[in-house]
Amino acid sequence: MARRIISEYRAKTLLATALEQSYAGLSIDGQTKWRPLLTNFLQDQPVQSYVVKVDQGIKGRFKQGLVKLDIAPTKVATTVQQLLELGFRHVWWSRILHMIRLPNAI
Repeated sequence: MARRIISEYRAKTLLATALEQSYAGLSIDGQTKWRPLLTNFLQDQPVQSYVVKVDQGIKGRFKQGLVKLDIAPTKVATTVQQLLELGFRHVWWSRILHMIRLPNAI
């Protein structure tokens, strides 16, 4: 069987779809015109704070400061830009404290 590495964002999206749940997140790469996407996302998902992460296979993202928690909506664009300027190609953000509800176990 062929194997393919998938991003954390893609894994969460697949899991949410399989469980028939919604997942509010958005992934970008360094090539995308991401500011209009961000504006639409923030309007569609208005919450108090967000999580912004580098979505590449890097161990110790927290220790390296590549996971930003509790980011205000007005600071998301600045945070994404800072991570992109560090040379990371894939960044994603989602609502903070968003969890997928699992069906009741039998």
